[in-house]
Amino acid sequence: MTILSSIQLYDELAGEYRALAQKRAAYLQAVDDIIIQTCKEIYDYLDVGSGDGVRALNIAQKLQVKNLVLMENSPRMIDVCQKQVKGVKIVHSSIEEYQGYEKYDLITCLWNVLGHIDSFDKRRDALLKMKSLLKEHGKIILDVNNRYNYYHYGLKNVMQNFMKALFVKEPGWFPLKVKENYGRVYVHSLQEMLDLFRKVELVIEAKYYLDYKNGQKHNLTYKGQFLFVLTK
Repeated sequence: MTILSSIQLYDELAGEYRALAQKRAAYLQAVDDIIIQTCKEIYDYLDVGSGDGVRALNIAQKLQVKNLVLMENSPRMIDVCQKQVKGVKIVHSSIEEYQGYEKYDLITCLWNVLGHIDSFDKRRDALLKMKSLLKEHGKIILDVNNRYNYYHYGLKNVMQNFMKALFVKEPGWFPLKVKENYGRVYVHSLQEMLDLFRKVELVIEAKYYLDYKNGQKHNLTYKGQFLFVLTK
């Protein structure tokens, strides 16, 4: 058994990415609808961890964005993206290692991309880089999976996750099977996200708890995945 890095994992998933997205279409569309309702007068838009690029392109078209930039660090996923999305700039990089300095009105990091960054320090650096690329009144919008979401993961698993958090320094790591191999993904708690935003001095403008099956908004933390709208 081979343990895949995040880049290797997305290389393996590249051919199936669109089919996987279709299985989560209701949830993904709910996130996209909130982005479209939240954002006005977006000229420059950066999507971090774009996958095949289709989703960010659809958001950009709805917002009538003038300049869309897609960022992806999986070579095979970039190949898929180049076939699916024409006439859009694609940057081959991770956000935490990106050397550019241009500014954006909107930066998105969607479908738990943050959970595929392989350490707390790198996740912090990723947010700091996004913040540095944000225009004065711009927004960062990201969603992450919630390891205490009992609606999706079940009460037994959530209780095990609570117990794990008592003894493990980074309790959100979980194996992710891809074909015959395994990668890993970090599934956050709300407190971890709040602490992370505090460390990088990002302000939460809005937060949502969205059902992973149907995209429904919930009032309780334990019923959905997390979506955050952030500003400087």
